[in-house]
Amino acid sequence: MVALSVESGTRLAANQLEQILQEEWRAEHRADHPHIDLYRPRARHWARMLAQALDIQALRGSLPVEETFQWRDTAGVSRTLKLQLIAQLRDSTGDRIVLALQTKGPNRTALNWSDLNDYQRLPFVLLHERHGDVQPLVFTGGDGQIRQFRWKRGKAADGVSEQASNARRTFERLVAGAFDGKVDDWTCDRCPCRTLCPWWMGATS
Repeated sequence: MVALSVESGTRLAANQLEQILQEEWRAEHRADHPHIDLYRPRARHWARMLAQALDIQALRGSLPVEETFQWRDTAGVSRTLKLQLIAQLRDSTGDRIVLALQTKGPNRTALNWSDLNDYQRLPFVLLHERHGDVQPLVFTGGDGQIRQFRWKRGKAADGVSEQASNARRTFERLVAGAFDGKVDDWTCDRCPCRTLCPWWMGATS
């Protein structure tokens, strides 16, 4: 949807958007999921709001970027890290525009470093460390707004480097089959990453 909007230089018409929604959210997709009747309407609603929120003029001349983010493990095997982004674009100056999703945002026009948890800003951090030219944006589904993400004040480079290094150490431990997180009912029942957790999936010990 973002790619088509940017390439055409105009907001998508209602029929174009509906066609994309039908293709991406087919009736049979996850039809047996117990919460599909909650997820599907929300996804469609947020997609429509995103289409309206895109600043087509500001993105004019941008090109979609389709890149797989990979790290090599200690055995030299390339491992793909899913960054869970809505879109990556290259603007007319060559800078990288990265658009992520959050359910809600603050009552202001930008998101600060401290507004997001480590795992929420990690895609921005990893791409910035690798490319150094990232302009992060966040679409908040709750209000349909796109906000700029502000890097950490002060020693911003140190914050990026520290979080990227921590992520790399965690990656190497997970590849080795070790999970260093705290596992207990109190912590895990409230963890937003539980459905993706390698310990809960039995992938690590």
